[in-house]
Order: sequence, then structure tokens, then C-alpha cells
Amino acid sequence: MVSDQMSVQAEIDAMEALLRDDHREQTVRTQLTTALRRVNKTFAAHPESVSADQHAALQVVSLKTKTILRFERLADRLQDVDDTDECVALARELDDIATTLSGTAVLLRVQRERRRLVEVQPTLTPGSGRQASAQRAAILKLELGARPCSKGHPMAIRSGENGYFWGCSAYPQHSVKWNLSADELNTIVRAGR
Repeated sequence: MVSDQMSVQAEIDAMEALLRDDHREQTVRTQLTTALRRVNKTFAAHPESVSADQHAALQVVSLKTKTILRFERLADRLQDVDDTDECVALARELDDIATTLSGTAVLLRVQRERRRLVEVQPTLTPGSGRQASAQRAAILKLELGARPCSKGHPMAIRSGENGYFWGCSAYPQHSVKWNLSADELNTIVRAGR
């Protein structure tokens, strides 16, 4: 049991060191995902051998690793932005990624890409017309005045199979959601006309 705890701690320490590096190289990303799999496998096989502190550290490292991989997938889309709607959506996603990656070297790249999007946005063509822009503006206004979720994360208006709803911006780590009020829904619908 002690050797399992030590090996898990060594893996977590190695992953934290990797998170402090810049992840432009495929080998670093591969090392991170491989180490994450090994630690998760050890934890699944012997959960009693992992202390509560190690489990908490593992969750943080795991989330940051997955977020770095998400940023790497997003990086290709950042080069081909061609309208303001896509630019706004990508900027929001980068904000979400930056929140998760505090304390990592990749955060500087995320912030640099976010600044580049802000600089490029005025030169892009408008998205899908004035109606969509008015609707997005109404949604943003509602989001700015929204109360946070129970863990203090900002709430965002999402759309799903059953229409619009409030969802936590920290989804999937925190999946709280609630319905829009009739007034909020009317504001969005009116703006879309």
C-alpha cells in the first residue's frame, strides 16, 4: 500500500512538472496522457492506496491535462476564424480554458490567442445577420446580470433539444442547470424577431 501511494505521488509530481512546461511538443502531451492513464488505473485498482490529498491533486491535474488537450484541438480552429459569431464563440471558450489552466505555462498561449481574436474581430465579416446579433446581445445582457451557481461560477444561457436554459459555465465539472424565467425567454425571442 505504501509503495502504491508513493508511486501515485511520484506520477502526480511528474504530471505537475509537465504542466509547468509549454505543451507545443506532441511528446509532452503524450507523456501527460500516458501518466494520467497510469495513475487512474492505479486508483481504480487500489482506491484505498490513494490518500484524500492525492485524490484531490489527481483531480486537479486530470482536469488541467484534459483542458490542455481541449486547447490543442481548438488551436487549429483559431487559425481559420472567418466571421464574428465564430470569433465570439472561440473567445468564450478560451476564457473558460484560461480559468481552468491558471498556474500552467499553457495559460500564456491561451491569453495570447484570446488577445489575437480580439484584435482580429473588427476585420471579420458579420455572422448570420442582424437578428442573430440582436439575439446574442440579449443573451449576453442577461448573462451579465445572472446570479452565479451554488459554487460561484457564472451561469450561461445554453440551448438544447428543449430550448434555452441556464447552465453552469464550469460544465462538465459542475453540471447545475435551471430553466429560464418566462421574462428571460421572451427577451431572447423578441430580440430574434
